[in-house]
Amino acid sequence: SSELNLLLGDYESAIEKLNRASTLLNEYEIGGGNSNDLSQKKAKIFENLSTAYSGNKEPKASISASKMSFDLLNSSYSVNKNDNLGREAAKICITISEIYQSIGELENSKTYSDQALTILDEITKDSLLIERDQYLYAAANLQLGLTLGLKEQYSQSREYMKSQIAKAMGGIGATRGRQL
Repeated sequence: SSELNLLLGDYESAIEKLNRASTLLNEYEIGGGNSNDLSQKKAKIFENLSTAYSGNKEPKASISASKMSFDLLNSSYSVNKNDNLGREAAKICITISEIYQSIGELENSKTYSDQALTILDEITKDSLLIERDQYLYAAANLQLGLTLGLKEQYSQSREYMKSQIAKAMGGIGATRGRQL
């Protein structure tokens, strides 16, 4: 299986298998069942493909696969307002931001960190934060703080970092959203 190839570090075989799987899913729409489930399965294939490309040192291809995963999850979330789909979309945004940061595309990195925070704000606007939301907020704000530091926007970066340290020290009582 492609996941076994990923675990064993055989990224080229994983890429080949995952590309085949994504082609089959796109060519043959499967009828019946829950469309959210199908979107999640397709998104997972692209997420795994992104991991394989990343392991194979192909960051642009990794970003492209992650964006496919994000588009599937975000469009399904936009239609169905399923918070778990939104959380998955936010997680993919953070991944895309990290990859952009690793190749020095800091404005794109910032854009995807902001997108993750926007999705999380929408999910949590009328509810208490669950632990996973707190983790995703912390990861997105931390990523944004790191990116701002690399962009030499040190005061903003420091505020995001201080905010995340305070949240980590405060545990479950952490707040939501942007701190600036």
